[in-house]
Amino acid sequence: MQRSRRGQVARAIRALRPGSRIDRDPYELSTLVAEFDHLRGWEAAGHRSCAHWLAFRCGYSLGAARERVRAARALANLPETSAAMSRGELSFCAVRALTR
Repeated sequence: MQRSRRGQVARAIRALRPGSRIDRDPYELSTLVAEFDHLRGWEAAGHRSCAHWLAFRCGYSLGAARERVRAARALANLPETSAAMSRGELSFCAVRALTR
C-alpha cells in the first residue's frame, strides 16, 4: 500500500513541477513534498534525499529543492501558516521566509 501511495505522490509532484501548474497551487506542492519525504519515496527511487529527488525529477536546483523540502516539513508544525497558505493568503516565498 505504501509503495503505491509513494508512486501516486511522486507522479503528482512531477505534474506540479516548474513550468506546469506549480504557480497556481504552491500549497498542494508543499503538502505533496512533505508526504513524499515522510514516505521516503525518494529513497525507494535511489536518491540521497527528497531534495535530490526533486532536483533530479522536477528540474529544481539543489538549493531550491532543499528550500522546498525544508518549508514543506515546517508547515506540518505550523497550522495557522499552513491554513493561510492553503487559502492563498501567503505565497511560497512568504512561507519560506517565515519558516527560517
